[in-house]
Amino acid sequence: MATTIQKQSVHNSTLVGTLYSFNNSEQQPGILLLSGSDGGIPGSNAIPESFIEYIVKNGFVVFALAYFGVEHLPSNLEHIPLEYFKSAVMWLKSQPQVDPSRLGIVGQSRGGELALLLGSYFPDLFKVIVASSPCNMTCGGFPHPNRPAWIYKTNQLMAMNAKKIAHHANSAEDPYIVADIFAMREKMPEAQQSQIQVEKIKCPLLLLSGDKDAIWPSLFFCEHIIKRLNKHNWQFIKRHINYSNAGHGILGSYNGSIYHPTGKFWCKLGGTLEGNKAANLQSWIAIHEFLQITLNVNKTGHIEPIQLHFAPATPSQRTLLHGWFEQPHIKEWMHGKGLESTLKGLEKFFEGKSSTIYWVGYDKEIPFAFLITSPEGEDGTTLDFFICNLNYLGKGLAAPVIKEFLLSHFSHIKKVFIDPEVTNMRRFMYIKKLALK
Repeated sequence: MATTIQKQSVHNSTLVGTLYSFNNSEQQPGILLLSGSDGGIPGSNAIPESFIEYIVKNGFVVFALAYFGVEHLPSNLEHIPLEYFKSAVMWLKSQPQVDPSRLGIVGQSRGGELALLLGSYFPDLFKVIVASSPCNMTCGGFPHPNRPAWIYKTNQLMAMNAKKIAHHANSAEDPYIVADIFAMREKMPEAQQSQIQVEKIKCPLLLLSGDKDAIWPSLFFCEHIIKRLNKHNWQFIKRHINYSNAGHGILGSYNGSIYHPTGKFWCKLGGTLEGNKAANLQSWIAIHEFLQITLNVNKTGHIEPIQLHFAPATPSQRTLLHGWFEQPHIKEWMHGKGLESTLKGLEKFFEGKSSTIYWVGYDKEIPFAFLITSPEGEDGTTLDFFICNLNYLGKGLAAPVIKEFLLSHFSHIKKVFIDPEVTNMRRFMYIKKLALK
């Protein structure tokens, strides 16, 4: 794969945006990327270009699409036709480096709301949808919420009405708490009518939220989306990840007060410095992994069989591994002094100063597991094993993965101590399963 990312500016009579890709001979999945109420082209606004580059480097073509606030597009988030985005998808599918059968959409904030709308209005266009800090309702325009944000076939989409915000000085020291508006709107009679019909979506869905979101209650919205899907017996993969002490701008780590360029007011996105940094790191990994597993399909649309292989971890995977270690289901077993010891040991391994080996397990090219082995006598080894990619949890993979790992790399070993920590009773289940194979 080439190491240089290609950027193609798209400025025609209809579309405005930037196409990011590698100069690769193989077609790759295409991602439509949508930002929020700040407008402009993703990569030059609240969605950092580093996020786009991260996704592209992991095997995707990204079309960062503007839909207002630049060139001939509407000045504000008002009267935006949904047909514009369908045209963008058709254009993306026509690009020679894009596999037209594997398209996804990623949206942040109002772009997350939009991603859900597009999935419900055009359910056959996408194979996966990611909505970061979305709303579960169709909201009004911005900065004029009494005007429609979205239209379809010239019809205005039902939206919530505006409410007055609690008094603040509108300064960096006393910014608006915008979430107050949306908390009030949820109690209004129109709330039920304006809910997005997410049950019409026909593809896997990943929702991201922060529990300290100060723009709108995205945790509450995402929980309502999941409840609505469950009520309709929705059959596709769905996942909601909520980040503790994180605010609204998950894809870009923001703290303190910011000046909103479209609304022309000061506001806070919420969260703590540490919480936002952790959410930023973990969300990038979660999105990348979800896109990989859901778009990793063959031409008939079926998930390809799992293909296992293992390799020692490399220093370039440090960010991936650190993000894995911060996940709640990993921290249950690796925390405090244990986590500190693992991090120090990993650095010694990278420096070539350790007999302990730190491994990454792959399904084809998708990293999903973390393993640690250390010699135990002349004919034994210890083994710690974690499934870190959330999309591989709950699939009964522990026993077959451990078996494949031992057969491929430790077939000469007579004794294996699987997680030698005596308090981990789950190890006995794994050992029993392996013995029966």
